[in-house]
Amino acid sequence: MPEAALLPLAESVADGTAIDWDQAARHAAPADQGLVRQLGVLAELTELHRTLANGPTAPLPSAARRSQVAPAIGTWAHLTLLERLGGGTYGEVYRAWDRQLEREVALKLLKGPSTALGAGAAADDPETSRITREGRLLARVRHPNVITVHGVDVHEGRVGLWMELLRGQTLEQLLNTRGAFGAREAALVGIDLCRALAAIHSAGLLHRDVKAENVIREDGGRIVLMDFGTGREIDPSGRRRLPDLAGTPLYIAPEVFDGAPASEATDVYSLGVLLYHLVTGSFPVWAKTVEELKQKHARSEAIRLRDARADVPTVFVAVVDRAI
Repeated sequence: MPEAALLPLAESVADGTAIDWDQAARHAAPADQGLVRQLGVLAELTELHRTLANGPTAPLPSAARRSQVAPAIGTWAHLTLLERLGGGTYGEVYRAWDRQLEREVALKLLKGPSTALGAGAAADDPETSRITREGRLLARVRHPNVITVHGVDVHEGRVGLWMELLRGQTLEQLLNTRGAFGAREAALVGIDLCRALAAIHSAGLLHRDVKAENVIREDGGRIVLMDFGTGREIDPSGRRRLPDLAGTPLYIAPEVFDGAPASEATDVYSLGVLLYHLVTGSFPVWAKTVEELKQKHARSEAIRLRDARADVPTVFVAVVDRAI
Protein backbone atom coordinates (compact mmCIF):
# COMPACT_ATOMS: atom_id res chain seq x y z
CA MET A 1 0.00 0.00 0.00
CA PRO A 2 1.69 3.26 -1.10
CA GLU A 3 2.01 6.26 1.17
CA ALA A 4 -0.79 7.99 -0.76
CA ALA A 5 -3.12 5.15 0.26
CA LEU A 6 -2.02 5.22 3.90
CA LEU A 7 -2.71 8.94 4.24
CA PRO A 8 -6.53 8.58 3.97
CA LEU A 9 -6.40 5.92 6.69
CA ALA A 10 -4.55 8.29 9.00
CA GLU A 11 -6.99 11.09 8.17
CA SER A 12 -9.94 8.79 8.91
CA VAL A 13 -8.42 7.95 12.30
CA ALA A 14 -8.11 11.66 13.07
CA ASP A 15 -11.70 12.33 11.95
CA GLY A 16 -13.20 9.33 13.71
CA THR A 17 -14.47 7.84 10.42
CA ALA A 18 -15.25 4.11 10.47
CA ILE A 19 -12.68 1.92 8.68
CA ASP A 20 -12.77 -1.73 7.65
CA TRP A 21 -9.36 -2.63 9.08
CA ASP A 22 -9.43 -6.21 7.86
CA GLN A 23 -9.91 -4.97 4.30
CA ALA A 24 -7.21 -2.33 4.77
CA ALA A 25 -4.78 -4.98 5.97
CA ARG A 26 -5.56 -7.24 3.00
CA HIS A 27 -4.73 -4.44 0.56
CA ALA A 28 -1.59 -3.33 2.40
CA ALA A 29 1.87 -4.26 1.19
CA PRO A 30 3.81 -6.60 3.51
CA ALA A 31 6.06 -3.72 4.54
CA ASP A 32 3.01 -1.68 5.59
CA GLN A 33 1.24 -4.40 7.59
CA GLY A 34 2.70 -3.21 10.89
CA LEU A 35 1.73 0.40 10.23
CA VAL A 36 -1.85 -0.51 9.28
CA ARG A 37 -2.15 -2.64 12.42
CA GLN A 38 -0.81 0.22 14.51
CA LEU A 39 -3.29 2.67 12.96
CA GLY A 40 -6.10 0.23 13.76
CA VAL A 41 -5.12 0.03 17.42
CA LEU A 42 -4.83 3.81 17.62
CA ALA A 43 -8.27 4.24 16.03
CA GLU A 44 -9.92 1.89 18.51
CA LEU A 45 -8.17 3.51 21.46
CA THR A 46 -9.31 6.93 20.27
CA GLU A 47 -12.89 5.69 19.93
CA LEU A 48 -12.72 4.18 23.40
CA HIS A 49 -11.55 7.52 24.77
CA ARG A 50 -14.52 9.24 23.13
CA THR A 51 -16.87 6.62 24.56
CA LEU A 52 -15.54 6.97 28.09
CA ALA A 53 -14.86 10.71 27.97
CA ASN A 54 -17.53 11.48 30.53
CA GLY A 55 -16.11 9.07 33.09
CA PRO A 56 -14.13 10.08 36.17
CA THR A 57 -10.61 11.31 35.64
CA ALA A 58 -7.88 9.60 37.61
CA PRO A 59 -5.88 11.85 39.92
CA LEU A 60 -2.47 12.89 38.66
CA PRO A 61 0.71 12.76 40.70
CA SER A 62 1.85 15.80 42.63
CA ALA A 63 3.50 18.79 40.98
CA ALA A 64 7.07 18.52 39.77
CA ARG A 65 9.69 18.60 42.47
CA ARG A 66 12.73 20.85 42.44
CA SER A 67 16.00 19.16 41.64
CA GLN A 68 17.99 18.27 44.72
CA VAL A 69 21.43 19.78 44.79
CA ALA A 70 24.15 17.17 45.23
CA PRO A 71 27.93 17.31 45.11
CA ALA A 72 29.68 15.85 42.08
CA ILE A 73 30.60 12.17 42.39
CA GLY A 74 32.56 11.93 39.16
CA THR A 75 32.69 12.92 35.52
CA TRP A 76 32.14 11.23 32.17
CA ALA A 77 33.05 13.15 29.03
CA HIS A 78 31.40 16.58 29.35
CA LEU A 79 28.97 15.41 32.05
CA THR A 80 29.33 15.91 35.79
CA LEU A 81 27.82 12.96 37.69
CA LEU A 82 25.62 14.10 40.58
CA GLU A 83 23.74 11.03 41.78
CA ARG A 84 23.45 7.33 40.96
CA LEU A 85 19.79 6.64 40.18
CA GLY A 86 19.99 2.90 39.63
CA GLY A 87 21.67 0.08 37.80
CA GLY A 88 21.52 -3.51 36.74
CA THR A 89 23.04 -6.01 34.36
CA TYR A 90 23.08 -3.43 31.56
CA GLY A 91 25.01 -0.73 33.45
CA GLU A 92 24.20 2.29 35.61
CA VAL A 93 22.01 5.38 35.35
CA TYR A 94 23.11 8.71 36.82
CA ARG A 95 21.65 12.14 37.29
CA ALA A 96 24.22 14.38 35.69
CA TRP A 97 24.90 17.97 34.73
CA ASP A 98 25.52 18.58 31.03
CA ARG A 99 28.07 21.37 30.90
CA GLN A 100 27.39 21.98 27.21
CA LEU A 101 23.59 22.12 27.42
CA GLU A 102 23.71 23.62 30.92
CA ARG A 103 20.93 21.37 32.19
CA GLU A 104 20.41 18.23 34.21
CA VAL A 105 20.24 15.02 32.21
CA ALA A 106 20.02 11.29 32.82
CA LEU A 107 23.14 9.39 31.78
CA LYS A 108 22.98 5.67 31.06
CA LEU A 109 26.43 4.08 31.10
CA LEU A 110 26.31 0.66 29.48
CA LYS A 111 28.60 -2.18 30.40
CA GLY A 112 30.99 -3.27 27.71
CA PRO A 113 32.16 -6.77 26.78
CA SER A 114 34.06 -6.86 30.08
CA THR A 115 32.30 -5.86 33.26
CA ALA A 116 35.53 -5.10 35.04
CA LEU A 117 35.97 -1.48 36.04
CA GLY A 118 37.90 0.31 33.35
CA ALA A 119 37.60 -2.51 30.81
CA GLY A 120 34.67 -1.59 28.64
CA ALA A 121 33.60 -1.46 25.05
CA ALA A 122 36.05 -0.74 22.27
CA ALA A 123 34.92 1.94 19.86
CA ASP A 124 35.20 -0.50 16.91
CA ASP A 125 33.35 -3.33 18.68
CA PRO A 126 30.30 -4.35 16.54
CA GLU A 127 27.89 -4.13 19.47
CA THR A 128 29.28 -0.75 20.47
CA SER A 129 28.92 0.47 16.90
CA ARG A 130 25.30 -0.73 16.77
CA ILE A 131 24.40 0.98 20.04
CA THR A 132 26.02 4.27 19.10
CA ARG A 133 24.39 4.18 15.66
CA GLU A 134 20.93 3.55 17.14
CA GLY A 135 21.54 6.15 19.83
CA ARG A 136 22.25 8.78 17.21
CA LEU A 137 19.10 7.83 15.33
CA LEU A 138 17.12 8.08 18.56
CA ALA A 139 18.54 11.55 19.08
CA ARG A 140 16.68 12.58 15.92
CA VAL A 141 13.29 11.49 17.30
CA ARG A 142 11.45 14.47 18.72
CA HIS A 143 8.05 13.59 20.15
CA PRO A 144 6.43 14.56 23.46
CA ASN A 145 5.74 10.92 24.31
CA VAL A 146 9.27 9.66 23.55
CA ILE A 147 12.19 10.39 25.83
CA THR A 148 14.55 12.91 24.25
CA VAL A 149 18.01 11.47 23.67
CA HIS A 150 20.58 14.26 23.56
CA GLY A 151 23.53 12.16 22.43
CA VAL A 152 25.59 8.99 22.59
CA ASP A 153 29.34 8.46 22.73
CA VAL A 154 32.12 6.14 23.86
CA HIS A 155 34.38 7.52 26.58
CA GLU A 156 36.95 5.69 28.67
CA GLY A 157 35.74 2.36 27.33
CA ARG A 158 32.09 2.94 28.27
CA VAL A 159 29.15 3.58 25.96
CA GLY A 160 26.98 6.35 27.34
CA LEU A 161 23.62 7.77 26.30
CA TRP A 162 22.47 11.00 27.88
CA MET A 163 18.85 12.04 27.72
CA GLU A 164 16.24 14.23 29.34
CA LEU A 165 15.82 13.71 33.08
CA LEU A 166 12.28 12.61 33.89
CA ARG A 167 10.61 12.94 37.28
CA GLY A 168 7.61 10.82 38.06
CA GLN A 169 6.63 7.16 38.41
CA THR A 170 6.67 4.28 35.98
CA LEU A 171 3.38 2.63 35.11
CA GLU A 172 4.56 -0.45 36.99
CA GLN A 173 5.11 1.64 40.12
CA LEU A 174 1.66 3.19 39.76
CA LEU A 175 0.13 -0.25 39.26
CA ASN A 176 1.84 -1.56 42.39
CA THR A 177 0.81 1.38 44.58
CA ARG A 178 -2.69 2.10 43.24
CA GLY A 179 -3.89 -1.15 41.79
CA ALA A 180 -5.34 -1.86 38.35
CA PHE A 181 -6.11 1.04 36.02
CA GLY A 182 -9.57 1.84 34.76
CA ALA A 183 -10.27 1.35 31.05
CA ARG A 184 -10.41 5.07 30.31
CA GLU A 185 -7.10 5.82 31.99
CA ALA A 186 -5.44 2.87 30.28
CA ALA A 187 -6.88 3.97 26.92
CA LEU A 188 -5.37 7.43 27.32
CA VAL A 189 -2.01 5.82 28.05
CA GLY A 190 -2.45 3.63 24.98
CA ILE A 191 -3.17 6.60 22.71
CA ASP A 192 0.01 8.34 23.83
CA LEU A 193 2.07 5.18 23.38
CA CYS A 194 0.66 4.56 19.90
CA ARG A 195 1.81 8.04 18.96
CA ALA A 196 5.20 7.37 20.52
CA LEU A 197 5.64 4.13 18.59
CA ALA A 198 4.54 5.83 15.36
CA ALA A 199 7.30 8.42 15.82
CA ILE A 200 9.88 5.72 16.57
CA HIS A 201 8.86 3.54 13.65
CA SER A 202 8.84 6.54 11.31
CA ALA A 203 12.49 7.04 12.22
CA GLY A 204 13.22 3.50 11.08
CA LEU A 205 13.61 2.17 14.61
CA LEU A 206 12.00 -0.45 16.81
CA HIS A 207 11.62 -0.16 20.57
CA ARG A 208 11.78 -3.90 21.34
CA ASP A 209 11.08 -3.47 25.05
CA VAL A 210 7.66 -1.86 25.54
CA LYS A 211 6.56 -2.66 29.09
CA ALA A 212 5.16 -0.95 32.18
CA GLU A 213 8.61 -0.43 33.69
CA ASN A 214 9.70 1.50 30.60
CA VAL A 215 6.85 4.02 30.56
CA ILE A 216 6.86 6.91 33.00
CA ARG A 217 4.08 9.28 33.95
CA GLU A 218 5.77 12.54 34.77
CA ASP A 219 4.63 14.53 37.78
CA GLY A 220 2.81 16.84 35.35
CA GLY A 221 0.94 13.93 33.74
CA ARG A 222 2.90 13.44 30.51
CA ILE A 223 3.31 9.81 29.41
CA VAL A 224 6.82 9.09 28.14
CA LEU A 225 8.18 5.92 26.54
CA MET A 226 11.80 5.39 27.53
CA ASP A 227 14.57 2.80 27.89
CA PHE A 228 14.83 1.28 24.44
CA GLY A 229 15.82 -2.38 24.29
CA THR A 230 19.44 -1.61 23.44
CA GLY A 231 21.80 -4.42 24.37
CA ARG A 232 19.14 -6.53 26.05
CA GLU A 233 19.15 -10.23 25.30
CA ILE A 234 16.92 -13.08 26.39
CA ASP A 235 18.41 -16.41 27.39
CA PRO A 236 16.49 -18.93 25.21
CA SER A 237 17.51 -21.86 27.42
CA GLY A 238 14.77 -21.02 29.91
CA ARG A 239 17.14 -21.56 32.84
CA ARG A 240 16.85 -17.98 34.03
CA ARG A 241 13.80 -17.36 36.16
CA LEU A 242 11.67 -14.28 36.43
CA PRO A 243 12.10 -11.61 37.67
CA ASP A 244 15.80 -11.97 36.73
CA LEU A 245 14.71 -11.25 33.16
CA ALA A 246 13.02 -8.01 34.31
CA GLY A 247 9.65 -9.28 33.10
CA THR A 248 10.52 -8.59 29.46
CA PRO A 249 9.69 -12.07 28.05
CA LEU A 250 6.08 -11.69 29.19
CA TYR A 251 5.68 -8.86 26.67
CA ILE A 252 7.38 -10.59 23.75
CA ALA A 253 5.33 -11.73 20.74
CA PRO A 254 5.16 -15.52 20.30
CA GLU A 255 6.75 -15.41 16.85
CA VAL A 256 9.91 -13.85 18.29
CA PHE A 257 10.42 -16.91 20.48
CA ASP A 258 10.23 -18.98 17.30
CA GLY A 259 13.06 -17.02 15.71
CA ALA A 260 11.16 -14.33 13.81
CA PRO A 261 12.78 -10.89 13.88
CA ALA A 262 11.34 -8.03 15.89
CA SER A 263 9.09 -5.74 13.86
CA GLU A 264 6.57 -2.94 14.13
CA ALA A 265 3.94 -5.62 14.76
CA THR A 266 5.88 -7.08 17.71
CA ASP A 267 6.09 -3.62 19.27
CA VAL A 268 2.31 -3.33 18.90
CA TYR A 269 1.92 -6.78 20.50
CA SER A 270 3.94 -5.58 23.49
CA LEU A 271 1.69 -2.53 23.74
CA GLY A 272 -1.35 -4.80 23.80
CA VAL A 273 0.18 -6.84 26.63
CA LEU A 274 0.93 -3.59 28.48
CA LEU A 275 -2.72 -2.46 28.24
CA TYR A 276 -3.85 -5.90 29.43
CA HIS A 277 -1.40 -5.64 32.34
CA LEU A 278 -2.58 -2.16 33.33
CA VAL A 279 -6.22 -3.17 33.74
CA THR A 280 -5.64 -6.62 35.26
CA GLY A 281 -2.29 -6.52 37.02
CA SER A 282 -1.49 -9.82 35.28
CA PHE A 283 -0.45 -11.04 31.82
CA PRO A 284 -2.24 -12.96 29.07
CA VAL A 285 0.44 -15.67 29.29
CA TRP A 286 2.33 -16.15 32.56
CA ALA A 287 5.30 -18.44 33.17
CA LYS A 288 8.33 -18.69 35.44
CA THR A 289 10.84 -19.50 32.70
CA VAL A 290 11.29 -18.61 29.07
CA GLU A 291 10.92 -22.25 28.04
CA GLU A 292 7.62 -22.58 29.90
CA LEU A 293 6.44 -19.35 28.31
CA LYS A 294 7.29 -20.64 24.82
CA GLN A 295 5.36 -23.85 25.48
CA LYS A 296 2.29 -21.98 26.69
CA HIS A 297 2.35 -19.78 23.59
CA ALA A 298 2.67 -22.88 21.42
CA ARG A 299 -0.39 -24.38 23.13
CA SER A 300 -2.33 -21.08 22.82
CA GLU A 301 -2.88 -20.94 26.57
CA ALA A 302 -3.39 -17.18 26.74
CA ILE A 303 -6.10 -15.97 29.14
CA ARG A 304 -8.41 -13.60 27.28
CA LEU A 305 -8.93 -10.16 28.72
CA ARG A 306 -12.69 -10.69 29.03
CA ASP A 307 -12.03 -13.71 31.27
CA ALA A 308 -9.43 -11.86 33.34
CA ARG A 309 -11.62 -8.81 33.99
CA ALA A 310 -15.27 -8.97 33.07
CA ASP A 311 -16.13 -5.29 33.66
CA VAL A 312 -13.80 -3.89 30.99
CA PRO A 313 -15.75 -2.28 28.11
CA THR A 314 -16.09 -4.38 24.98
CA VAL A 315 -14.34 -1.79 22.83
CA PHE A 316 -11.28 -1.91 25.10
CA VAL A 317 -11.25 -5.71 24.90
CA ALA A 318 -11.34 -5.37 21.10
CA VAL A 319 -8.32 -3.05 21.20
CA VAL A 320 -6.26 -5.52 23.20
CA ASP A 321 -7.42 -8.50 21.14
CA ARG A 322 -6.40 -6.71 17.94
CA ALA A 323 -2.96 -5.88 19.32
CA ILE A 324 -2.15 -9.35 20.64
